[in-house]
Amino acid sequence: MNTHHIVISIGSNYAAEINIPAAMRLLRGSYPTICFSEPIENDPIDFPYPSGRFTNLTAHFYSTEDREEVGRKLKGIELQLGRTYTKPFDGRVAIDIDLIAWNNTILKHVDYSRPYIQSGLQELRINIQTQPDMTKESRSETFFHNKPNNWNCAQAVQKGFQDLTGMTDEAIEDEYRPKGGGRAEGGLCGALYSANRILEAKGLQPVSQEFQALAGGITCRELKGELKYPCNNCVRLAEELVEQRLSESQPHD
Repeated sequence: MNTHHIVISIGSNYAAEINIPAAMRLLRGSYPTICFSEPIENDPIDFPYPSGRFTNLTAHFYSTEDREEVGRKLKGIELQLGRTYTKPFDGRVAIDIDLIAWNNTILKHVDYSRPYIQSGLQELRINIQTQPDMTKESRSETFFHNKPNNWNCAQAVQKGFQDLTGMTDEAIEDEYRPKGGGRAEGGLCGALYSANRILEAKGLQPVSQEFQALAGGITCRELKGELKYPCNNCVRLAEELVEQRLSESQPHD
């Protein structure tokens, strides 16, 4: 039976002084070896509702349970502490518990790059390999260097979100052929450049900070050079970050 290393984040912006300790007690009841970082208060990040400050902390533990079972337990704790998933949502989050990493697979790249989670990981001395999940199918990667078009990294990401952007193949060829291979402004990775353009067109924040935290750099020269970060991983990571940013922008369930 396999033992899994699991990293979670815990947050609350409503009665946090009660809900955070309560969540910690319930989590210890299910996972006695769990370790927590110190709680951190911070302003809301990408939270489109009226809200006071959040209290956040990071935790990790080991379990032989599969991901679905762990997820059910975490959601059960949320419900027990008053988390609601009904609409309309008024911005109050009694408790939010998210799976951040499973073994060496980062499940939520945008969340993983948050300063309070990075601080918690450092405090707990957790080092997670930051490669994207190569078992997950990537639309964009299927287009990268594939014939007959031989799309570059910037074009591959645009192709992956073509249903969203509505760009034609001709437009992608004309606008993004000159942006691949480190030819975007400032030598930016073409996949990241393309991801940011997709998000900016939707009025959303770019993901350069998250990309750098996960890949180690943002320019093609540093990614291909000292970091030896494969181009197909850049394409895959850019797609995952766009998907997560788009998901965050959706109405709260």
